[in-house]
Amino acid sequence: MIDTITSKKYSIKQIFEDHWPEYQNIHSDIPKYILAEAKKMLNCRDPKKLGYHKYCCPNHVNEALLLAREKAKIEANRPLRVDERKAEPYLTNSKVVISGSLFEFYNFQSPIILGRKHRKRQRDHEGNIIEAEKYVLSEEEKIKSSAKRAQKALRQLAYANAFEWINPDTNKPFLPITLTLTFKEEIKDIEIANQKFNDFIKRLNYSINRVERNLSKQEAEKNLLKYSAVIEFQDKNRGGVVHYHILFYNLPKMNRIYDRLAKIWGKGYFWVGSKKRNRKTGKRSSYVNDTKQLGKIIDYFTKYISKNFEDPRLKGKKRYFNAKGLKKPQHIYIEELVSMFKCNMPEEALTFEKKDLSYPYKHTERFFDYARYDLSMHQKALKTIKEQLDIYS
Repeated sequence: MIDTITSKKYSIKQIFEDHWPEYQNIHSDIPKYILAEAKKMLNCRDPKKLGYHKYCCPNHVNEALLLAREKAKIEANRPLRVDERKAEPYLTNSKVVISGSLFEFYNFQSPIILGRKHRKRQRDHEGNIIEAEKYVLSEEEKIKSSAKRAQKALRQLAYANAFEWINPDTNKPFLPITLTLTFKEEIKDIEIANQKFNDFIKRLNYSINRVERNLSKQEAEKNLLKYSAVIEFQDKNRGGVVHYHILFYNLPKMNRIYDRLAKIWGKGYFWVGSKKRNRKTGKRSSYVNDTKQLGKIIDYFTKYISKNFEDPRLKGKKRYFNAKGLKKPQHIYIEELVSMFKCNMPEEALTFEKKDLSYPYKHTERFFDYARYDLSMHQKALKTIKEQLDIYS
């Protein structure tokens, strides 16, 4: 007979620990999959049973960090919004954002709080809530702050997806490729232009799925293309006609690409790849071959994002587009892991570093040091860190 449980703190796991063996003796016909799931739950967070992840820094071999698997998922693998709300709050001074081969390290001067926050409101002697003072931004500062966040988000997404999508025919990464779309007609209305842009993406998806991927008509309706795109107004030459710049991450090599794009777009002009010629070869490059070239394209794209945030024609509208299903950058906040990753960074991979940067936070400013590493030319170090990431992701 199972006793009645009255304690509010009694968990499901505790119930199973107390009564599962007895239940198994009574019921001998329990399906194997239920037995397996019960075993997982009973062994959860027990390093001796389910196992744990051990993290060691090469320069400090005597110091090791042991994390139960479930705990590692909650604390290290951001963003996990549901699990994060369940996790108890904890402090950290470090963060690393991993976008493909790009590693961005943040070292905060004062600790930041992660996980569920227990907010305590201050009250006066009459019991009224005292609202804390907040750092108030001017409208111009808000626009600049929003533009910077959008630029950073696009940069990280581009690095997280470029050279990361594998071509099943060659088993090698797709090379990113740019495409510029211009209207022949004087289309200045952003909603009309965006509708025609979306129609183009649908038709391009369908064409590639049918020809290059050899899919059926029904399967060809799937949106498999991965891309980022920004809007530009041609104010200097054509009085504000809408213009699109697209960066594709997994566009296959298309047969008769110019003939097909002319038919699929059908609204005006287009340009594949870069307009500038290579200084050494004298040829124009269609594909993006390395992260250095990718960085220049991203700088080009983010320049338009900055302009778009100041443009009243785009107020309340999308300033750039991303395809669904893009790979997201990884955010890691465990100080021991961040420190271990930074120890593995080759000095020559450092591309940018700056100290005492700041951004507004609540009623004050938050200061931090920033360092950016590009491991695209350091495959051995990148492979080591990817293996470490696979352990807890």
